[in-house]
Amino acid sequence: MEVDDGRTMSPMLLTDLPDDLLVFLMEYCDLQSLGRLSRVSKRLHGVLRSECVWIAVKRRLTVVGRYSNRHTITLMLPAKEQARIALNWRRGICRDSRLVHHRERQLPWMQLEGDLLYISYTNTISCYQPKSNGHLRKVLAKTLVGHQDDVCRFTLRDGILVSGARDGSISLFSTETNERLLHYSKCHVGDVQSVDLHSDIVVSGSRDATVKVWRMTQPKQSEALLHTITVGDRVWSLALNPCGKQLSVGNAGINLSEPLHVWDIDRMCLLGALGENYKHGAGVLDMQYETKDVLLSCGYDTYIRLWDLRCPYTKSAICWEEPYDSSLYCIQTDYKNTFLTGSSRHGMIHLWDKRKPMPVQMYYTGRTASPVYSLAFNHSRLYTALDQGINMLDFSIQLPDKDNCHKRNKKQLFSRVFV
Repeated sequence: MEVDDGRTMSPMLLTDLPDDLLVFLMEYCDLQSLGRLSRVSKRLHGVLRSECVWIAVKRRLTVVGRYSNRHTITLMLPAKEQARIALNWRRGICRDSRLVHHRERQLPWMQLEGDLLYISYTNTISCYQPKSNGHLRKVLAKTLVGHQDDVCRFTLRDGILVSGARDGSISLFSTETNERLLHYSKCHVGDVQSVDLHSDIVVSGSRDATVKVWRMTQPKQSEALLHTITVGDRVWSLALNPCGKQLSVGNAGINLSEPLHVWDIDRMCLLGALGENYKHGAGVLDMQYETKDVLLSCGYDTYIRLWDLRCPYTKSAICWEEPYDSSLYCIQTDYKNTFLTGSSRHGMIHLWDKRKPMPVQMYYTGRTASPVYSLAFNHSRLYTALDQGINMLDFSIQLPDKDNCHKRNKKQLFSRVFV
């Protein structure tokens, strides 16, 4: 290159650029290009160790967050490590392990609260503490016993756990002292399929087609019952919004044309039905409030729906369809961009990103035909409740070498399905 005075200027190389400009350029590179750049020189390898580069890469990936008590927890991991784990989630690279084995087939339910995992088994609720490798250590002192029959569903909020059983009873426990605070027998004629609580208000839904509202400060059962709502169909799920002002109830969708209704708790009046033109039997099996106005629901009709309760109730804000026409038994969100659903067969789980119309990835766990009755996860591990035990998918494992990809153990590693 010649300049006006006749001198020759050598061409500028990539390594001649300052670090801040290199970081800016690397933010637009894909993962494969970044890997090749890191092998060019020590300087580029050093620049690639910058957090700024990997923060930009992480934003382009589906990062599974960590949650507790309806809030997302900020991860204290380096951005590069978060990107590596997110890539494992997207590619389906994980290790499947059986953590708890049940001798008899169960319909277990579980909930991850902080660093403790609560799991129901027959008439007890056991507490486990995950180790550094994800495996579970049972905390015997925190085992909760109080029901005569199998526990169907429980919910834990702010140190208080409320559970419902097949004999129609409801129990209230303190997870700090492990005491049973209250026990109401024969609250419903049928199974208590769903419970929730906010402050001192507890709601329960049953197969007897009723929802009951209780004030748990009253020791006598007759004085604790505040309201009884006759739904008209079997109640499969319910949820109170984070403010405790609204109650969403999901029914079987057999006797009623709309399987999802919203009630005002203070006035005890029906606000309306969510959606329209449902198929017959499109029952809602699980739901979760992300905020006081945003609700996620799933069920028999294979759809996941996101509802904005500030908008008209007739249409959901976003709708996703399960690609294999399987009923969805459970849903769990990280209260940000990611949620997972458990299906009715083959231990199949889907990872969803709200910004994408199709699942990011599909996983099989347990090598069984069991439905996924419940699931819980953090940023690197996924716990699933199957009919004969609790399984864990560990996504924190290191990526295998490219030359050995065809030698992966099929019992531990799952290949990519969706890109």
